[in-house]
Amino acid sequence: AAHALTAPGAAAAAMSGGAAVPVQGPFKILVAASDAGQRVMLKAMLSRDKHTVDIAENGAEAVKLSGKTTYQIIFLDGFMPILNGWEACREIRKRDVDSGVATATVIFGITGASTGADVDNYASAGLTDIIHKPIAREALRAKIAVAMAAPTAPTLPPDTAGRKLSLEPRQDDDTHTHTHNTLTHTCVH
Repeated sequence: AAHALTAPGAAAAAMSGGAAVPVQGPFKILVAASDAGQRVMLKAMLSRDKHTVDIAENGAEAVKLSGKTTYQIIFLDGFMPILNGWEACREIRKRDVDSGVATATVIFGITGASTGADVDNYASAGLTDIIHKPIAREALRAKIAVAMAAPTAPTLPPDTAGRKLSLEPRQDDDTHTHTHNTLTHTCVH
């Protein structure tokens, strides 16, 4: 099965022909990843564009920090201790809706997977888009430019409404609907 996640306009930005992609900003960004090397690499890439970057080592820390500080962009690795990336995304989306903010936080999932449950989990969590490892700077800049050019109102992911999320890692591997407000997940079997 082949899987793809595409935010509106992302395909056009990705087809920039290798040209430098202009990124507005600078933005306040949170990077959450359990791997120290990944955190350092992303912070260095983002800092080159003058963004202010904070770091979280796990999903629970990302949820906590994003509740105290307003971030325009959050990067969440899929597999983190305490709370994984898609659970953290659901919690942040729920908080955006509950607080009544006008514009949803842009949340990118970071993954080495391009198929299967990993992509399904991110799609169902209300993610803005996925950035696949290894991360290329120009691809990162293109994704940021597209997402920040088309702000959206916050919405709840399909399985978040009315439930409190646990800070424990999920043991199940359920799948959900494949079409969301700003994200389309296409499965070809």
